[in-house]
Amino acid sequence: MERSSAWGLLLGLWIAFSAFRGTRGDFCDVNLCQNGGTCLKITGEPGTTFFCLCEDGFIGPTCSEIEKGPCSLNPCKNKGKCEVIHSRGDDPDEYSCLCRRGYHGKNCDYSVCFSNPCKNEGECEVIPARGDANDEYRCICRPGYNGKNCENGDFCDVNLCENGGTCFKTPDDPTSFFCLCKYRYFGTTCHEYDKGPCLSDPCKNEGECEVIPGWGDLPDEYRCICRPGYNGKNCENGFTRARKQQKQRGIVNKTWKTSDFFAKS
Repeated sequence: MERSSAWGLLLGLWIAFSAFRGTRGDFCDVNLCQNGGTCLKITGEPGTTFFCLCEDGFIGPTCSEIEKGPCSLNPCKNKGKCEVIHSRGDDPDEYSCLCRRGYHGKNCDYSVCFSNPCKNEGECEVIPARGDANDEYRCICRPGYNGKNCENGDFCDVNLCENGGTCFKTPDDPTSFFCLCKYRYFGTTCHEYDKGPCLSDPCKNEGECEVIPGWGDLPDEYRCICRPGYNGKNCENGFTRARKQQKQRGIVNKTWKTSDFFAKS
């Protein structure tokens, strides 16, 4: 009696398991379930032929919708990977961040660079540690700065002075400098040019103006370097125009004789 009861119990469990598990076929032959979902045929329910067992992160009749879980807002920073932690009962799902080496914290938002140790706009880079050692960092300094944290300035090593200017360190402040500019150049880095008498662009017809420094207290002057076909102090005269006028007067292309220059007796 006990043996037949045991067989009956096993048979009932097998039938129940088969009902929940379903059997493959029909719609499941083409597997309408998307995103890796598993197709199962339901028996004994008119009008319903199959259902989809969806992978984590997907929902809907055919697993075509993305589940808006705690990872949908991308809470993990610095390229950390977000994983959903499924809760039991009615509790909401949570998430966990798998951080890259060199980062830590719930959202991977902390690192040795978090406190901004690099000065003077230097860029901080994480150096991941091996084993149980602590992570380290290094600073990529802008031109003119050096030191572990870019705290030292030495602009004259890179000579930021332009146009032939000479760089000098400021005696009272090793992190600053000044430029001794060449004649007619000025500005913090000698990047500006004093045009002087050329400021008004006196040279016409695209002539190039050149400053002539004055001697002693005499003011500076200028000279114009004219393009071919032009002359005059300001390149205001054009050879082409003068030649045209001469041609109109019959001067150009005329054969001259010696007798033309002497009075006839």
